[in-house]
Amino acid sequence: MYRVSDLLSKPLITLADAHYQGTVGNIYFDAKLRRGKYIELFDEEETEQAFVGLNQVNFGVDAAVVKHDGVLTYSWNTALDGLAQNPINSLAFNPEGKSLGRVTDVLMEGTTVTGFEVDGVVMPTETLLSYSKNMLIFNDTGKPIKLAKPKKRVPPPSAGTATVAVTTPEPPKAAPQIPLPEKLRAPVSTPPPQATPYSFLVGKSVTADILDANGQTAVPMGTIVTPEVIDRARAVGRLVQLALHTR
Repeated sequence: MYRVSDLLSKPLITLADAHYQGTVGNIYFDAKLRRGKYIELFDEEETEQAFVGLNQVNFGVDAAVVKHDGVLTYSWNTALDGLAQNPINSLAFNPEGKSLGRVTDVLMEGTTVTGFEVDGVVMPTETLLSYSKNMLIFNDTGKPIKLAKPKKRVPPPSAGTATVAVTTPEPPKAAPQIPLPEKLRAPVSTPPPQATPYSFLVGKSVTADILDANGQTAVPMGTIVTPEVIDRARAVGRLVQLALHTR
């Protein structure tokens, strides 16, 4: 058994020609979150991505290994919509709406998902009730729950079918806007930052000083990684080093 967090940030090398191909930055699962399908590689500048089947990779202590670069795909021809993204950092709830915390890891055996770690508590795979991009719901009741299916939509009328024209009344005119005094105006909210391929590092501790090209310390050892730390490492071209020296 191994953890997905152990795979992320490892360099990937090829046996045939001893080349560094990139750093493991993400993992994709099947649509039911039951099997790992592909890992995603990023180069140091995040300018090129590559994909390789999880079943093609041997993960060692310090690096991921494939036989040759022929197993890598640099142009994805199939949309990733049918695959599930890495759920680490997603919110977790139970069916009653109680927060269970966040998903901190995914446990695997080969390519099979065996459980999800939620703030230190392992939720078996069979308790996963449903999921979305940012949330997982686990059935911790010990009782089976049957999900209600959405009602079928009425299909549009086919050709040759008589239709009845429906006139839509015009909406009432909006009342003129009265400017509010300055102190009553609501502040403009700032949209949340977008996740980056290295967002899985957030919350980890830096185990060595990350130096820039001039030998100056960009990220000191012991720093807890935040989105701002990731931006700082990106600005000096040291994202891979940051990924390799965090735990």
